Amino acid sequence: MILYRNEVFLISLISQVNETKSPPLPPYKKENSPLSLLGRLAAGELFELYFLETQKRKPKKEDFQSLKIEIGEHGKPFLADYPSFFYNISHSGQFAAACFSPYFPVGIDIEKIRPYQKKMAERLFSEEENRHLCETQGREKDILFTGLWTKIEAKGKAAGNGLTKTISSDDFELFDCNSYAPKGYCLSVALQKKK
Repeated sequence: MILYRNEVFLISLISQVNETKSPPLPPYKKENSPLSLLGRLAAGELFELYFLETQKRKPKKEDFQSLKIEIGEHGKPFLADYPSFFYNISHSGQFAAACFSPYFPVGIDIEKIRPYQKKMAERLFSEEENRHLCETQGREKDILFTGLWTKIEAKGKAAGNGLTKTISSDDFELFDCNSYAPKGYCLSVALQKKK
């Protein structure tokens, strides 16, 4: 299901596999957990739309089967034959999400809201973010913590180098997509504007 679309990126979210409506799976052998399969279905749905818009036809099963998924230096998958199909997958709990941009490397992270963890926050978040967390109480603190976490994860995934505090936010456009997330989850998207 397409969850959100604007001129720069598209988000797909899947919580159940419906074989009759889902596009074929892109081949990928690294992980075959049920949530990984859902993430690949979400990415397949996005690829189907990308293909329709760029090739002016619906992709055939052979188009999906011929996709060559390569792995970048830090483990981020990409489609070797479609360099302008930037995509990323995330899963948590019972949901899988995928994001696509035809313009910029993209990262997405969906997380079930988790309890605030002070040591982790101090290590990964800015002074201003930690100050804001200290001023927040109860469930709102957990939501803020998880939302900040998803932004850092999305940035690292867009950059293709994982979770790190050293990535400059100036190089990214961050989108808080919590209003599109399922209840009890946080969702963020990052587009890497500079490489």
